[in-house]
Amino acid sequence: MRYVLEKVLEKEVSEEKLVNLNLIHVASGIKYMTNAAAILLGAMDNCCIKCARFMGDSVLNFIDRKEYSRDLFEQINSAIGFIKSHINLSGFISNNGLRRKDILEIPEEVIREAVINAVVHRDYSIHHLLRRDAFNQYRRKVKYEGLVLKKAANGK
Repeated sequence: MRYVLEKVLEKEVSEEKLVNLNLIHVASGIKYMTNAAAILLGAMDNCCIKCARFMGDSVLNFIDRKEYSRDLFEQINSAIGFIKSHINLSGFISNNGLRRKDILEIPEEVIREAVINAVVHRDYSIHHLLRRDAFNQYRRKVKYEGLVLKKAANGK
């Protein structure tokens, strides 16, 4: 657990910090991993993210599907990568003609916020997976836990 946090935070994490974050509990000198730590590490069966791109408006047929079940940080990054791989990317050459600027159909910040909100606000006591990302093949409407990302990108 300490390794995962140190890798993500890029600095050392002390046992005191783990206790303060309620990731470990010490009772009678024995250290116990909390449920929060198990969720963070992806050590519980219900702690994974499934992503799918559906064909049309129906959720019966999908074009692509992935399941991510490593630590929570990797799951979030993988889900963001999945979404980015299924949205349009446009590019244009600036006036000086030397560099191309790529622009995602939905800004990465909006995608990251939606995924993190879904993960943070999920009820982990219920043994189900996060609601799948639904991509409409034709209108490119992206939903995540009821949030339409295009509307969020426009501040609505």
